[in-house]
Amino acid sequence: MTGVPPLHLLRVPVPEIGDRAVLETPGTRGDVIDDPAAAMDHRIRLAAACATAPHPGSTPPEGAPGAGER
Repeated sequence: MTGVPPLHLLRVPVPEIGDRAVLETPGTRGDVIDDPAAAMDHRIRLAAACATAPHPGSTPPEGAPGAGER
């Protein structure tokens, strides 16, 4: 997820208030997305990126960028 604007997901524990996604673009104000489907798409992408990211201290797979560097 490098090279993309930072993403924040806002969730309020009240059913009447939907999730929000906030994209921070450098040099501008944050873009608040309150469309439920768009916020869910961002949540899914963020969860997938977190699930596939290597754990801190783990060795990258052979052939991956940064493999063999320490």
